[in-house]
Amino acid sequence: MTVQKAKDTKIRTPLILVGEHEDADATIILRDLTVKLPGVNGRALIKSVNLTLERGKRYVLTGMSGSGKTITTNAILDLWDPGSGVITKRNGLSIMGLPQSPYFPDTDLRGIMNMTPERDYAHSDEEIVTVLKKVGLDQLIQHLPGQQTEIMLEEIEKTLKKKSAEMLKDATSAMQLKAFKYSLLMVATAHIQENFSGTQYIPAEQKAEFIDRAANILGKYMPEDYARQFYADFLHEVDNELASNVVLAMSGTLKDRARRTNGFLWPLSERQKESLALSFKRSLNSRLIAYIENTDTDDKHRVPVINYEQAKSIANELAEGYEMRLKQENSFWLGRQFNTFVAKPLSLTFKYAVAKPSAALYHKAIKPAYESNLERNAELSERNKVAGFAYSASYNVAKYTAKAGWLSAKFAFAVGKGIVKTGYALGKAVTKPVFALAGVAVSPYTKSVTLLRAWKQSKELAQYLTVTMEGQKLRGSDITYGTRLSGGQKLKLGIAQALLHKPDVLVADEMTSGLDEETGEDVYETLLETLPSSTTVLSIAHNSYVQKYHTHHLRLENQTITESEIPEDKQYGFKGQAPKP
Repeated sequence: MTVQKAKDTKIRTPLILVGEHEDADATIILRDLTVKLPGVNGRALIKSVNLTLERGKRYVLTGMSGSGKTITTNAILDLWDPGSGVITKRNGLSIMGLPQSPYFPDTDLRGIMNMTPERDYAHSDEEIVTVLKKVGLDQLIQHLPGQQTEIMLEEIEKTLKKKSAEMLKDATSAMQLKAFKYSLLMVATAHIQENFSGTQYIPAEQKAEFIDRAANILGKYMPEDYARQFYADFLHEVDNELASNVVLAMSGTLKDRARRTNGFLWPLSERQKESLALSFKRSLNSRLIAYIENTDTDDKHRVPVINYEQAKSIANELAEGYEMRLKQENSFWLGRQFNTFVAKPLSLTFKYAVAKPSAALYHKAIKPAYESNLERNAELSERNKVAGFAYSASYNVAKYTAKAGWLSAKFAFAVGKGIVKTGYALGKAVTKPVFALAGVAVSPYTKSVTLLRAWKQSKELAQYLTVTMEGQKLRGSDITYGTRLSGGQKLKLGIAQALLHKPDVLVADEMTSGLDEETGEDVYETLLETLPSSTTVLSIAHNSYVQKYHTHHLRLENQTITESEIPEDKQYGFKGQAPKP
């Protein structure tokens, strides 16, 4: 319906009616609006309110808790109809709500910003990047594949222009070119560490474009074909660097996988172990390709975060780590077997057959006799020197007997130790051919079982890789219910949505109630500094500091809304205000 002109007569309707009007300066007009709670005898929250929200003005609605502020704004948003009266909106008006706890659809960042899970997006990535930068959420740009890499490549291009003249003007050796490539890679690595928290790759179209641009710059110092190949090789290294975090995350699992396999590895030769690692690499690479091509899942909308070259690089690095771990664990396993069957039995034999009996003989027989004679000699010397002299002979006999006993014990100990060493060497010499013969006998069986285990483990590792890479993506549910963004950042993302869609009216419901004052002020300043001046803002707030960011104050009290204008010198951005420190 169209309301041409407000009349003096009261409007009575069974529900709240919503229509349109033609007044360009008035965005929303409330005519005899009564808002009630549901039910036949529902309590009225506001009665017969007449209010006009003008274009480009900012209104703050305050009132006691439970007075009906949120329900009134829900009526304006067409989310509440119990009551009576008419709400008219300017013809073609777009309106957007920004709640205290924003909800984001469970899709990727493109879908979140376009406010749709569908793939038919109305806004380009460049537009999304622009609004994310305006609200200070630069760290989210990496979740738009190709956007953060473009920023990185532009930084590299600046370095390319600056350093090519310095480092390539008189370049005559491969070492100088290598140093030049390393300086570019340092720029890329620094950007990746600062701006990328997940795995990503450089899109092929982007690579081709920047290779053309780099060839124009480097063409002054080298043939064009060589310049193209030089920069293509460099971008391949950058791609590997972009995938390094997922390799690091997975490398910790290789030790456990190698340990689970090592019991079947000892009969295999070094060449066979290399072949095993190669089979592991091929199997893992094929599974990563299945992830890229989405043939391992029913989710046809999944966007992979690695390309084919990165998949090959990941498989190579993990296979090298797997082979190293296999050899380490195999060496540990052989050591454990030798210790169990050779070293430990010999050690126990020496301990109980030689060392303990020798020590017992000395401590229980020789040493007590020696000490007893020594004490007896001292006692007799005091009583009778003749008897003491006579007893000294027996003392000397005991002394030398003890020495002889101790020397014999040491000799027995040395002989036993020599026997153990000889047995240890013989055991080691015998163990090697025994293990070799066992390897020849069971190698076909062991190799087939080990290859089967490697195939299964590559499947498990590929699944872990997929889960890890998918977990790095930013989804709407991660933002809404998770801790990927703080409360203030979630609200800024909502503001970024508003900047992208440019609504004529933005309704903000208690969006700073869960924030401290400093963060709340930052959110409102971002809102006012980035929204178009023609946008009408309607805020619900309890915090008094919020009022300075508005031009009009609406107070809901005693079932009515009274409007007052906030003095200009009390408003944020007034020229006479002192700058914020």
